Amino acid sequence: MARSTKRLHLLAVATTSVVLMSGAAAKADDWRDMSNYPARVRAIQFDNPLDQSHWIRWGSWEVRFGPELPTAQSFVNGNSCQAVGVKGLSCSNAVSGTEACSFSFITGCGGRQETCLLGIQSISPIVVECPQGIQLAR
Repeated sequence: MARSTKRLHLLAVATTSVVLMSGAAAKADDWRDMSNYPARVRAIQFDNPLDQSHWIRWGSWEVRFGPELPTAQSFVNGNSCQAVGVKGLSCSNAVSGTEACSFSFITGCGGRQETCLLGIQSISPIVVECPQGIQLAR
């Protein structure tokens, strides 16, 4: 291995180690893995990202991160299904105004199809697409 190639390799290993040890964001390889929670959420990847800088619209509702990073926790719902709940979101509508909202990503239901819901206090839950990934703060 040439000297410059060795240096680049060592630099890459050292940089990777520093990033991993620095508490930087980590992407959950599988948001369905309940061992990833509880955690703070840096981003939720749907077709477009939902994070501190980007909001998403479902119907007449805009969904944003609240002032703090949202929290995600795993739980088992009333039907013994594994789920991930994300709290600390803000939903707004031109008529209803702004209110707290949350996601429930329901999986692990004995072969039944995954269901992902946007929970808004003033209305019934809205079925939304399930996320492609979740970036967690570690």
